[in-house]
Amino acid sequence: NAALVLQNDFGIQLKNLLQSYGQEGTVITVHNISQVNWQEISSPKKMALYRVLQELMTNMKKHSQANQVLVGFQQNENKLQVKYRDNGVGCDIKEKNGLANVENRIKAIKGSIIFDTSPKKGFRITLTI
Repeated sequence: NAALVLQNDFGIQLKNLLQSYGQEGTVITVHNISQVNWQEISSPKKMALYRVLQELMTNMKKHSQANQVLVGFQQNENKLQVKYRDNGVGCDIKEKNGLANVENRIKAIKGSIIFDTSPKKGFRITLTI
């Protein structure tokens, strides 16, 4: 895993990461990322968010067979909520395997994460940091 250097315009950096996974018939839609005031969000939170989204997108690409992914951002008060949705095959959440990393990263920055998925129903995650 290469060291992550946070760029001044983190919103663009994150959007580029997400959109880099859009190929071979997979459409990646990113909502409201430019409306987040990234200056207000600490570096550890940005790092964790970047790595978590990277992991989710990698899992999507490897396992989900999704052709549509939506990642939406909403900032209110001092919280940032990120919603990830795809229309892939979903999974049995009891076997979170690679998702344990995601959960641990969010917990490490005192955030919360909700998984909502089941076989053939797509994959949804809501995280709040």
